[in-house]
Amino acid sequence: MAPFTVHGVNLTVWTPAEGGVGDITGLALGVPATGAGTLRGVGVGFGLGVTKELDGVGLGILGLGSGGSLRGIFAGGLGMGAGKDIDGIALGGLGVGAAGKIRGLALGGLAVGSGEGIDGIAAAALAVGSGGDLRGLTVAGLGVGSGGTIQGLAVAGLGVAAARIQGVVAGLAAGGQEVQGLVVAPAYFHVPRDGRVTGASISAFNRILGEQHGLAIGIVNYTPSLHGVQIGLVNWAGNNPSGLKILPILNAHLD
Repeated sequence: MAPFTVHGVNLTVWTPAEGGVGDITGLALGVPATGAGTLRGVGVGFGLGVTKELDGVGLGILGLGSGGSLRGIFAGGLGMGAGKDIDGIALGGLGVGAAGKIRGLALGGLAVGSGEGIDGIAAAALAVGSGGDLRGLTVAGLGVGSGGTIQGLAVAGLGVAAARIQGVVAGLAAGGQEVQGLVVAPAYFHVPRDGRVTGASISAFNRILGEQHGLAIGIVNYTPSLHGVQIGLVNWAGNNPSGLKILPILNAHLD
């Protein structure tokens, strides 16, 4: 199929070759699918795909995808994805995914994922994850995970984990290497040996193997390096003098 340029309305009956190779500015309609190299405007079809980028509004009753970026408002009945970034509002019946960043609002029936980070609001029934940072509000029915930093508020039914946490996280369990802020994890909170938490954590078991700076409230609180206060039934602070390492109700090491 030869490259083409359309200014106005492009109607595709059947499917365009290789998702379309031309540029469309205006309205693209497809039965059952439509596509282009670049689409600026509105695209509607059972399937909608562009090889380069889409700026505007896109609706794929079954699915929507771009080999490049998506900028605007988009919805895919089953799912939607981009080979680069998504900027705007993205809705996927099953999921939303981007190899690059997602900026704006992303809602996935099951999952939302990004290779490089999410800035804004992301929510899914099962999981939200990114290889980069999560900044803003993140909500998932089961889990939230980041290979970078969680900044803002992250809430999950089962667990929240990230290399770094800066803000407020809540989940049945939570963990991070460098944690700053408030952690609410009713079952379990974990910080590895070379990690550090600064702020407050509330959990049945606060297992801080690195340094604790601030307040830990739980049934069992454990850390080899306490710089703050522990409140719970069993409180173990490895850097306290002998006889004061393990105490009921309250333990403290202030320096």
